[in-house]
Amino acid sequence: PLLEWTHIHNEFLDALLHYDGCGDSLLVPGCPSCKAPGISGTYWCSKCLDHEMICCDCCLKWHESLPLHHVQVCNGMFFEHTTLFDMGLIIYLGHMGCLMPRDDPTLFTIIHTNGIHHVCIVFCSCAISVHPWQQLLCHAWFPATIH
Repeated sequence: PLLEWTHIHNEFLDALLHYDGCGDSLLVPGCPSCKAPGISGTYWCSKCLDHEMICCDCCLKWHESLPLHHVQVCNGMFFEHTTLFDMGLIIYLGHMGCLMPRDDPTLFTIIHTNGIHHVCIVFCSCAISVHPWQQLLCHAWFPATIH
């Protein structure tokens, strides 16, 4: 059964390396998501993208509601791990369209089933806002303390 692979093993390995590397994305001009000229797609999320690489701004926009995904960036040769936090993602909690977010982002460490994440959070401070711990619970994040 393995003999049938011998005549295509080089092509097979090339295809696997092509997929594990940056693929054809470096040949595509612009970001395939926003179509912005001159901005290449170098970021990839294995959870929500089918090996399509997008620009940093699009990646951050896509992950506003998925801040615990693992993102990789193509350095021109291979993928390197990065974090949405390092990319500048800020999560705004509270009601949608809050006109009075707190001025001070808070750094949180979130322990999730897929790892430990650092997340920058801005709480709502409108007159109708609830306590920060309640805002976390509304986002399905369970705080270790209510203070």
